[in-house]
Amino acid sequence: MGALRKEINNSLMAEIVPFKGILYNLDRVGGADRVVTPPYDVINSDEQEMYYRRSDYNIIRLILGKEFEGDDATNNRYTRAAGFYSRWRDEGILIQDPSPGLYVYEQDYLVNEGVDRGARKKITGVVGAVKLEEFEKGVILPHEDTLPGPKQDRLELMRATGVNFSPIFALYSDPERRTDSLLQQATQALPRIDMVDDAGTRHRLWSISNPGLIYLIVKEFRRKQLFIADGHHRYETALVYRNEMRARAKTGGDAGSTPEAVGWGAPYEYIMMLLVNMDTQGLTVLPTHRLIGDMPELHRHIDLADLDAAIERLASLVRPVFNLRVFDNLGDALNEMSGARAFTCYFGSQRYCLLTMREDRQTLKLVNDIFDSAGVAQKLRRELDVAILHTILLEHFLGISAEAFKQRGTYTRDAVEAVRLVDEGKFKAAFFVNPTRLDQIAAIASAGEKMPQKSTYFYPKPLTGLVIRSLKSS
Repeated sequence: MGALRKEINNSLMAEIVPFKGILYNLDRVGGADRVVTPPYDVINSDEQEMYYRRSDYNIIRLILGKEFEGDDATNNRYTRAAGFYSRWRDEGILIQDPSPGLYVYEQDYLVNEGVDRGARKKITGVVGAVKLEEFEKGVILPHEDTLPGPKQDRLELMRATGVNFSPIFALYSDPERRTDSLLQQATQALPRIDMVDDAGTRHRLWSISNPGLIYLIVKEFRRKQLFIADGHHRYETALVYRNEMRARAKTGGDAGSTPEAVGWGAPYEYIMMLLVNMDTQGLTVLPTHRLIGDMPELHRHIDLADLDAAIERLASLVRPVFNLRVFDNLGDALNEMSGARAFTCYFGSQRYCLLTMREDRQTLKLVNDIFDSAGVAQKLRRELDVAILHTILLEHFLGISAEAFKQRGTYTRDAVEAVRLVDEGKFKAAFFVNPTRLDQIAAIASAGEKMPQKSTYFYPKPLTGLVIRSLKSS
């Protein structure tokens, strides 16, 4: 692979290399479905408990361990994760492949909402170790901001274990589908893992150890940009961890700096990623809807005690930008707003207010003036439905600032749940949005801009625990 290494060193591109994956010994754990989970950040406390009960070897103990009274610096969820991981390696529960390889991951799933509701789709991607790059280099691009809390949590876990437990989910553009054709070769063999999760999604994993095929796949990523779909916090955490390890190596500390068998640098210089071609029909981006609690800002503009008057008042308030129509069925309203620059508002009593933005020159000038006043300079961000919702509808017309929403607002992916929460009086209003388009995500990331929080939700999520990668030399 000498020629490939030379190309990697001399090209500005996404650098993907094979690694020695660590997989569950399925004979010991009774099947992959007993030990894998979704990503840690979509698991609630009830689900955490469920995964704990499912198997003594479930990866929940490594990625989202329980916290106990009396935890301290030497005994906590992170040190316990390290202990479980080490013990499972020693006991043969987790086994490392003998030679470096790439992994093909396929998800076959049913779309349960949106315009593709009821359709069966398939995602196929390659899992490899990708060289960490600062975002400024333009090789790997984010599309959303991160928060310090989750990054510190993941950093503590990475420090304690030295492991990538789940892949960053990233996209690349390959309209000719050359990489997909190469991956298809690997899927002719029997998969190493073939399982169905709780949501009915089928997950299959193959390994690629053939040097010639690995060479061709890696070569395809020359000069390709990668767009992070899911895993911004974990990616930025990996950059911090890498810098810590570099500093330790310079001072003579044991940073695991011995190159891997393939000779492309220390393992902490790379992070495990699932790379998926965005120019296929398999990807699904779902919307994340907004809920607003009882706040004075809303009551100053709309009297919700009289729903008819409230809807009439809303129509009057937003008339400079939006046309309003009322539906008595959520599905009809969501179908009508699909593909349009529109939102659906719900205040209760099965009356759904569809707000559709007008596209005439005068309206667009007013919208841009409002964005200017709000300090939203990024042109691409102004095109996003969620930006229009928060800046134009919530802040400008209803007086609900970003800070007020942060205090009294929340998010949900479940439209039916949003209706129920309003009907039960737990929230005063729900705002339903369209999903962000893939081309918008790529354009914003390429321009170095960021999306508002909760702008995207890629579905389905890559499972955690199908393949694991050590950050230490093997």
